[in-house]
Amino acid sequence: MTSVVPAPIPAPLDADAVLCALALAPSTYSRNKHPDLYADLGVRRAQRRARLLRSLVRQVLSFGAAPAERDESGFFVLRVDARDLGYRREARLSDLEHDLVLYLLARARGGDAPECRARIESVLARLVDLSLYGTAPRGS
Repeated sequence: MTSVVPAPIPAPLDADAVLCALALAPSTYSRNKHPDLYADLGVRRAQRRARLLRSLVRQVLSFGAAPAERDESGFFVLRVDARDLGYRREARLSDLEHDLVLYLLARARGGDAPECRARIESVLARLVDLSLYGTAPRGS
């Protein structure tokens, strides 16, 4: 019988990169396999935000929503309104969270959001510990 050993986790982790990983693939960093990881408040916050983003995407797919608008503080505001249920939800999203929502929506609808995907991939790249591969980071 073979056992699966989790991949090494570079420390310290970038909270935005963890947010992307958990929004796209929720089981990426299982709490059972990486208990020490969840001692970090930033990681726990990223996990909560990822859960919120995935639920927001499900609601937009179910009820629809107008495109998000930028408010005076620089956040995107996305409103989901299910009038039949008497339900309204408003989410304030950072640029990265907005990209994640757009990408997840596009993917769920069978499309792609190449600009969002490129920005998300650049953030996810921060999770890779290049020293494991004998490669120096770009610009070093």
